[in-house]
Amino acid sequence: MLSKMFSIYANEEPSVDQIAVAAENGIYVGKSERLSTPIFLDPSKAINPHIFAVGITGSGKSYLMKSMMLRMALIGELGILVVDFTGEYRELATLAFCTRANYENAHSAIARLPEGIVYMDLSNEPEGRKVEIATAALNEIVLKMRRFDANGHSRIFVFLDEAWKILKDNDVLETIIREGRKYGVGIVLASQMINDVEKDFLQNIGTIFVFRLQNSKNLDDLVSDYGIYTEQARDVQNFEQGRCMLIQLNKAKKRSCFVIAKIDGVRLDKTIKIGLGGECLDIEENEFYRAIGGLDIGSGNLADLRLDVDRKGSIVLSKLIATLLEMGADRREVLCKLRELGFRDFDIADAFAVVVSGSD
Repeated sequence: MLSKMFSIYANEEPSVDQIAVAAENGIYVGKSERLSTPIFLDPSKAINPHIFAVGITGSGKSYLMKSMMLRMALIGELGILVVDFTGEYRELATLAFCTRANYENAHSAIARLPEGIVYMDLSNEPEGRKVEIATAALNEIVLKMRRFDANGHSRIFVFLDEAWKILKDNDVLETIIREGRKYGVGIVLASQMINDVEKDFLQNIGTIFVFRLQNSKNLDDLVSDYGIYTEQARDVQNFEQGRCMLIQLNKAKKRSCFVIAKIDGVRLDKTIKIGLGGECLDIEENEFYRAIGGLDIGSGNLADLRLDVDRKGSIVLSKLIATLLEMGADRREVLCKLRELGFRDFDIADAFAVVVSGSD
């Protein structure tokens, strides 16, 4: 009777002994939701080192990715290659231990791995050229990894954000996913949908971070493919920013699944606080202005809004909505952009109600 009224299911959070082992070689990602247990990610304990982060825009994927890049390079002492199709991670280029790479110097830059971070910014390249450069970089990784001893010890991680999808039919990416485990080379992917990744690829991914999802097919896949409880899958729809489910299959093929209350990461970029009643949602500055820039409000109005927000570092959601509507933005478009940024429907509805009522 109770299980019909509350989400009651087995607790799968790691034991004290498991935490101690993971902390030796793992990187800290946050605390578990139920017992506030510190969670350390050690990909070498999974059936393979590959990692997949999935969730809607604004749910916390990029924050997790940046945190993993920095902590793996500094704490885990792993080599990191970041192939950045959109310029999302260009702040990395300011770090002393980061080497910028392009098509011409890819060989020499990747040769220094597994030390530090090698960063490739492809955001200003034509689409076809992006594929060519990314493929060349991955080929360098394959040549390098085959010179490693086949002992499974983690050495290098390759980060490919959303745009990895244009490489998914690429043989070199498949080679790393299928053979990387033997040579200690892992791939870290991010996407908005679980089914963006082929089933064959998913079977070779040992660790999955599931942030907020809305697609019903994705939620059904969580239940059918990963054996999680229906109640757990239902909760994913209402995850707040930074909250996620961690699913991992270890080398003994035993699955663990539990919720991390909030990713406790590292930021290099500037964030904007959006007020939601008594709470705040942190939005990365570039992501915020990229979304707002897609509204038809004119460059002058966008510049004025940016000046006002940058001066304060924050804005209340209802005030943001009112300002955008006054600037001529379409009400429906504003709603869509706020959803893209990760705001929940009931927060948006409350803010619109404040705007309509004229109260502050």
